[in-house]
Amino acid sequence: MEKVLNLLDEIEKKANAILAHTSVEKTALHDKLTKDMEKLDKEMEAKTNRQLDELRKKMDLEITNEKQHLIESCNKQLEELEVNYHKNHDKLVDEVFNKVIGE
Repeated sequence: MEKVLNLLDEIEKKANAILAHTSVEKTALHDKLTKDMEKLDKEMEAKTNRQLDELRKKMDLEITNEKQHLIESCNKQLEELEVNYHKNHDKLVDEVFNKVIGE
């Protein structure tokens, strides 16, 4: 009977040791998982920030190009108006004069 009790005591000690080891492994796995998740979060944040920076640069370039295009278009229209004014100045003055005097 003493042998059985000793065997049961030994089984209980081994079971407790297994449970303690499992608890340590569980904690280690949890810590590793937490670190891995933090690393993944940082990598994703960095990737997202890089993509946002690229999009901002692309948008800035597009805005600059569009702005330049608008400036060039406005300058061209102003030049055309000036040419038209100088070319047709006398005619425009006569038309305005005739409208003012009621002809």
